[in-house]
Amino acid sequence: HVALMAAKRIQLKDRLARFQSAGLKVSVVQSDCIALHNYLLYNHFAAGENQEEAQPAIPSDRAIAVLDLGADATNVVISSPQAMWFRSVNLGSDKINAALVLIPLVLRAFMIA
Repeated sequence: HVALMAAKRIQLKDRLARFQSAGLKVSVVQSDCIALHNYLLYNHFAAGENQEEAQPAIPSDRAIAVLDLGADATNVVISSPQAMWFRSVNLGSDKINAALVLIPLVLRAFMIA
């Protein structure tokens, strides 16, 4: 299996510089979608002994779908022990909130006209 990710170099350098300025060495950089898949894999599909809570493990023939709504982007991750699928969309909560704020203004404009 091979995963090829792309990131803007300037953003990556900026984030890595923050760790370096704190005296921390970064040895691996992982995309948010793969990190979420790993979380699901080890915390929801794992055997009961790896879980801190008394939550039953999800059967290995099932998949979990997660919607990760961030400020700038939304990630959709579908994960199972055998495979993963993900997509990132350039639509986050900042844009959704801005659109919601405009709804009353638009409604008022149509009621006045």
